[in-house]
Amino acid sequence: MKLIRATKTNKEYQFSIYKKGWVFEVINDFEEYYTAKVLHGSQDMHDSVIAVHKKDCKILKKTI
Repeated sequence: MKLIRATKTNKEYQFSIYKKGWVFEVINDFEEYYTAKVLHGSQDMHDSVIAVHKKDCKILKKTI
């Protein structure tokens, strides 16, 4: 399991509906972005899967 936190919002990308501070669980790792489940940051989006650009986040926890 890999947990990430958004460190910024990038308005250049259409999938950047997340805000700084949101926490996600990575589902898939693609070239420039992750698909990830929202764990913390928005009650409306809780447990939703969205794309998060890799340049907009940092890894909090990585386990096997």
